[in-house]
Amino acid sequence: MGRRLVNLRQSVKAALALISRRDRRILILLIGIQAALALLDLIAVALLGIVVALSASAITGSTPAVVSTVLDTFGLANADPLTLSLVLALCAGALLVFKSLISFLLTRRTLRFLANRQAVVS
Repeated sequence: MGRRLVNLRQSVKAALALISRRDRRILILLIGIQAALALLDLIAVALLGIVVALSASAITGSTPAVVSTVLDTFGLANADPLTLSLVLALCAGALLVFKSLISFLLTRRTLRFLANRQAVVS
């Protein structure tokens, strides 16, 4: 396992040596944006989890402690659970659509960037 890690590091260093300093910065920026998009995805899924918990609590009459803590943190403890569920579901949906659109555009630009770098290296 350790040998593979060393080979991977050497391969990455060799590959990065083939591109310019500007291109390395762009590559790091792309990685950062991808990480931010993954975080948006995580937030949207967490919102959907809260929506499910709120919907279930509206039926059963008891709110889970974690959801109560989150609602208290944001000052939403006294809001109507059904209205709050609807608003959070719409926010989560909008966030997922926004994230998917940005991800599509970023993937397109990334592939174009990598294809241009491949042509230069070739």
